[in-house]
Amino acid sequence: MKSIYTCLFLFACFTLLAQKQYTFDYMVEYKNFEGNDNKKQTKIPYSIYLTNSKNNSYLAELTEKDSLTYWVDFLDHNSTTARVTINKSDFKKTEFIHIKCEDVKKYSNPYKYQVNNYHFTTPKDTIINNAIFKTYSITANDLKRQQKKKTGTYLYIVDKETDFHLPIFQQATTFEEYKVERGVPNGIFTKIVFIDYLNKIKYHQERVNYLPIDKKIVIPADCN
Repeated sequence: MKSIYTCLFLFACFTLLAQKQYTFDYMVEYKNFEGNDNKKQTKIPYSIYLTNSKNNSYLAELTEKDSLTYWVDFLDHNSTTARVTINKSDFKKTEFIHIKCEDVKKYSNPYKYQVNNYHFTTPKDTIINNAIFKTYSITANDLKRQQKKKTGTYLYIVDKETDFHLPIFQQATTFEEYKVERGVPNGIFTKIVFIDYLNKIKYHQERVNYLPIDKKIVIPADCN
């Protein structure tokens, strides 16, 4: 009997070593709109993010494929991307989302050098509907270069009551800048605004809800 327990223990250890597991403790839902108002939603009207409040080096975004299915776009900023589908009802019930090696791609941000061209602005207090939020943006150091390259600015409005959660950066350059500066406040964004090089708001995301969860993405450790 003792040898059976030993074998089971060794098998469990081997299984854990043979896979990489990403834990998510929050789910954040946004509505996506064109321009500055809420009249017209984008082609992807909703985005649901799975996040880890203590580790923002990875995240997963769920978008609607059809009435029954989600796309799941996973990103580990340091190593991996993957895209899979999951049935909506299965997603609600399951704790584990397993991704096969065939759906995994190695990832390395080719624009790390761009941290030399951008910076975060100093966070400021903003009052919206009698509530105080922190706001900051990531923008180009050289405005003339920004015009030439036709790059834009991301504006972040932070819910101060969610400072238990690290900021969630989907854009690779923004995450790399965050690793360098580390000077922005914690918190889940209540609104994200993209402003183009002509200083026009192209689109924005407004938070609908956030809630604690317990879900995991599992990827084989030996994916090449």
